[in-house]
Amino acid sequence: MTQAEANAYCGIGARYENYGCVPIICPPGQELDQNTGTCLAKQQVDQVAQNMGVQVGENEKLGCPPGLVLVVENAQTASCVPPENACARDEVWNGQACAKMQQCAPGWIFDAAKNACVAVSTDEDNYTVDLQAWTFASYGPTGGTGTPAFCSGFNKKPRTFGVMPGTAVTVVVDVQVQAPGRNITQSTVATAARIDGTGAAVTQQGAAEIQQTAEALLSTLRVQAGKSAADAARTTVGCRVVNAAPPAPVPESGGL
Repeated sequence: MTQAEANAYCGIGARYENYGCVPIICPPGQELDQNTGTCLAKQQVDQVAQNMGVQVGENEKLGCPPGLVLVVENAQTASCVPPENACARDEVWNGQACAKMQQCAPGWIFDAAKNACVAVSTDEDNYTVDLQAWTFASYGPTGGTGTPAFCSGFNKKPRTFGVMPGTAVTVVVDVQVQAPGRNITQSTVATAARIDGTGAAVTQQGAAEIQQTAEALLSTLRVQAGKSAADAARTTVGCRVVNAAPPAPVPESGGL
């Protein structure tokens, strides 16, 4: 992949460096806008707080209760999410911190559900992809939890999905990968998402975030070219979107 393609894979808010996705770190007092990937000045973050009816005083900043991570969306609103929902696309939560996924040999891919590398293609001389195995490893197994690489593309944006503070939803996503003529370079992905329990469709912006994430993951396969063992594959997975608490003023020297 080119640098631009690798950056796109890492998603907004991160860039590809040294064989991994590296979150963008803003200067002290600033916060990253998860919708644009830009750092917002303190005055802009204070305006976000004001938009939400939160009064930030002198020597204070917008923050979260201990153990939660502040995320700002579109310079308009903010949420407090669990730290496991703030990992980079190539990271998994190990119970204490975000850790890089296991690196796999060519022709293999890390399967988070199995916590192991799984083979998804034949040797380089006759490169053929097991499209269903790749789909399960990349997006998650049918009826199970979506992979960290997939869910992390959108689960850190609860307000985008209309999830209010102190609540959570599971977003159920149908994923279908097509490889016309079994040609990997022509492969496409389509997603359809709904809220578990109610069956209601997700917001339009939420649906766009999910589709964009699905395409970013497929791009890592498409650049490898080769043939597919099947012309289509599909899965249905769930991703938990949590808005753990409302943001609140915290001392400038503390808070998350």
